[in-house]
Amino acid sequence: MTRGQIAIIVKDYKEKHILTSTEFNGDMYMKGGYGQLAVNALKRSKDVARYQYEVAKFNLNHHHYNDLDALTYKLKEDCLDFTKDYFQNWFSDYVYIKNLTLTEVAIKTSLRDDDGRDIGNKEVILKPKAIAVLCFGRLVKLIEEE
Repeated sequence: MTRGQIAIIVKDYKEKHILTSTEFNGDMYMKGGYGQLAVNALKRSKDVARYQYEVAKFNLNHHHYNDLDALTYKLKEDCLDFTKDYFQNWFSDYVYIKNLTLTEVAIKTSLRDDDGRDIGNKEVILKPKAIAVLCFGRLVKLIEEE
């Protein structure tokens, strides 16, 4: 089963933080799975309330988890380093994440060769409203709002 989380980066009055969905289990890959639907949900997410609505709708349509209070939770900003403690912070195959702040946000991703070997790290800049798709901390796709 391919797992995935849907997340946003937000800023309150003093700090940036991340809101992420619970881990959805099953078909969360990009090609042929629910990945594009997760991206579409993030495209419709303009604020925290709409994000939470989109996650609840995504759950209702595809996974049917019962604990609606646990659908989203907060992570620290340092979780944007996808090269460090990946499985402690994310534990999903795929992470779909959108920058809902008004400023650019740097995320650190891992680079792998065609055989899956780690060959270093890369900092990626997420512009406001941009969406990053990551697979085990490696950038798969960067989508900037038109």
